[in-house]
Amino acid sequence: PHLDVVFSEGIFVQPDILFVSQECGHIISPQHIAGTPDLVTEVLSPGEEILPVYAEQQGDGSGMGKT
Repeated sequence: PHLDVVFSEGIFVQPDILFVSQECGHIISPQHIAGTPDLVTEVLSPGEEILPVYAEQQGDGSGMGKT
């Protein structure tokens, strides 16, 4: 089963792999994850690009890692 990660109203993704620490466990609900997980992994196929929402959540436009 996939669980939506909701960054804000209307902006959500279903990452391939995610991790939420115990300290951030309050963002998890049965319906979705409301906020930014500690780790998000999206597996890309050749030719695919990083979704803009991941780059926007990073803050520097790189889409890599977490600030």
